[in-house]
Amino acid sequence: MKGLLLNMEKRNVANRREHLILLLANIHIRKIPKQTNVLQLGDEVIHELMQKFFKNYTNRCKFLGRKSNIRHWEYHLSSHGGK
Repeated sequence: MKGLLLNMEKRNVANRREHLILLLANIHIRKIPKQTNVLQLGDEVIHELMQKFFKNYTNRCKFLGRKSNIRHWEYHLSSHGGK
């Protein structure tokens, strides 16, 4: 039984990893011109993905009048060339 649960957990992690890679690739493809061959993700791609992931969290923090813990990451990305 323990082995079955561990195997399911490994597959779950693999599925989440694949989903994240596909999300990043999708954003990346929409941001570059069709004829450009770019092999490295830009900071703006990661920034956009983080905004999508944490949109509900940041909106909820605003509604509750609380500071979001995501600001550190937004500052880090903007200070290194992201949006």
